[in-house]
Amino acid sequence: MAAVLLLVAMAALVIPVLGSARRKAERKQCLENLRKIHSGQAATTPLCPSDGKYTIPGVPGGPYPTCSYHGDLLQEEDGNRELEDAVKQQDATNVRR
Repeated sequence: MAAVLLLVAMAALVIPVLGSARRKAERKQCLENLRKIHSGQAATTPLCPSDGKYTIPGVPGGPYPTCSYHGDLLQEEDGNRELEDAVKQQDATNVRR
């Protein structure tokens, strides 16, 4: 009986972690698909791993493609990169002073 309770307790701890890892992997795959679509490298429209639908702009390299499930991952990534660049530039300015 104690072994069964121990297994149930362990499962209660492990299952949410596995679900979280799965969602992260799906989001990462979706981001890679959006990058391929945006750059024009996707020969066919890939499928979103979370069953989302991709909205694809008419021109490769134009507006960012989006996913109905994950949203504007490329735009988020681009915004984060701009923020990181601004912080690095500010740090470099502070070092020169």
